[in-house]
Amino acid sequence: MKKIFALIFAIISFCVLVSCGDNENGGNGGSSEFETTHKAIIEIENYGTIKLDLYGKEAPVTVVNFAKLANSGFYNGLTFHRIIEGFMMQGGCPKGDGTGGADADIMGEFSKNGVDNKISHKRGVISMARSGHPQYDYYFYDTASSQFFIVQEDASASLDGNYAGFGMVTEGMEVVDNICKSARPSDNNGTIPKAAQPIIKSISVTTVSPDFEEKTPQATHEAVIEIENYGTIKLDLYGNIAPITVENFAKLANQGFYNGLTFHRIIEGFMMQGGCPKGDGTGDSGTDIKGEFLANGIFNSIDHKRGVIAMARGNEPDSASSQFFIVHKDSPHLNYNYAAFGMVTEGLEVVDKVCTDAKPTDNNGTIAKDQQPKIVSITVTEK
Repeated sequence: MKKIFALIFAIISFCVLVSCGDNENGGNGGSSEFETTHKAIIEIENYGTIKLDLYGKEAPVTVVNFAKLANSGFYNGLTFHRIIEGFMMQGGCPKGDGTGGADADIMGEFSKNGVDNKISHKRGVISMARSGHPQYDYYFYDTASSQFFIVQEDASASLDGNYAGFGMVTEGMEVVDNICKSARPSDNNGTIPKAAQPIIKSISVTTVSPDFEEKTPQATHEAVIEIENYGTIKLDLYGNIAPITVENFAKLANQGFYNGLTFHRIIEGFMMQGGCPKGDGTGDSGTDIKGEFLANGIFNSIDHKRGVIAMARGNEPDSASSQFFIVHKDSPHLNYNYAAFGMVTEGLEVVDKVCTDAKPTDNNGTIAKDQQPKIVSITVTEK
């Protein structure tokens, strides 16, 4: 099914009727009740500069994802492909037609998705576009990726609670107005012909809050995992990024908790999961720990790339205990939602062999108990 990141048509029909106002600042007159954690600058060819404050305390996953894409150059040369005067201007699609995005979707940080985001879609607010459906919209709550929109006129009545607002224009609303007024959509959905789409020269984001300053991972501990018939995996653990997680893992390992347990869930091209005392994914150590990841309010800069070790958990954010997984292939869809805490330094070939040998009994990666690779031991030492 063609994936289109757009606001639901019923909402569009309502918002097109909103008339333009005269406020040159953002929806809050350039001030805000929210703490500014980042500042963004959007340069648009032939139009000028838009400056924004971003509110990472209200929408941490959204802000960090936007900053990461922006500062990697992802948006440079992309366009605003959808513009409706009196409503909004939408951009950030690599295909220029509303069907593209980045490598992974992110959690929708808005109230209908269980997130207490108080940012209202007033004039000047920046928010994430996502897929939608008039009847089954809940299936699409977590489909935002790279596309965003800037509200030209107040759309709070229809958008609040359904989309993740994450910042506010502080300078350059006249640029937004000029783009919206100059637009010549080819249909009622605001589609702009590719040759006429305003071009994003660049987007840059700087961090101004110490709570969101990216730390360089420091190897505070070394872990050694011995797997029967497979060999040894060595890892650096980053106690400066996820101290609670590293301390818990080291404690369990050095108590011998993992000795004789198994990897009960393995999906080639994704990950291998172990550390369950029941061998079926339902067991734990008897103690849950704080989930050290961004969606749980803790900034964790470790992406779930090949070789990363992270904690498995249940639906509750603070439900990790003993089970962990090692990422076989890059899995960016896990970023911000699981507590990564280290990286394989030796033995990736062991991870590869375990994953390629696995014969799951279902699509969830379940391994029959007599086929589960056995953990001989795990030891953790301070570096």
